[in-house]
Amino acid sequence: MTRTPYDALDCLLAMAASGDLGALCARHGVDLLVAHGSAVDPEPLQPPRDLDLAFRTRYGIEPDVLGLTNNLLDATRFDGLDLMNLNRADVVARARALSPQCRVLYEAGRGIFATAQMASITMVMETRRLRLLNLELMAGR
Repeated sequence: MTRTPYDALDCLLAMAASGDLGALCARHGVDLLVAHGSAVDPEPLQPPRDLDLAFRTRYGIEPDVLGLTNNLLDATRFDGLDLMNLNRADVVARARALSPQCRVLYEAGRGIFATAQMASITMVMETRRLRLLNLELMAGR
């Protein structure tokens, strides 16, 4: 597999347009799939080596991460996929993955991305002071 992260992203965008990505996501209980990181950055500091994807499953669904990863690898023919499970990600990682710079590839219904993004931004703001206190404790102050 000698494709680039950009090729893989183009492949996923084509699959999204055709409905194939939606079918793949539905099989795995995924209600939100986004691309984030250097492959969607308009001015990356260096060329991306991987394609960062973040997914969220419907409430109560335990994802088959290996199966989802294998299906996405087969679909894109690119072995540099880096998947993040938003259901288990910490608040900062979730907010960065759902930043305004990310590219929404699939959402099972209208407003899913917007709601998840607003919730993640709110959670980062509400927990900022606690994260700062943790850093002070680790620094021994």
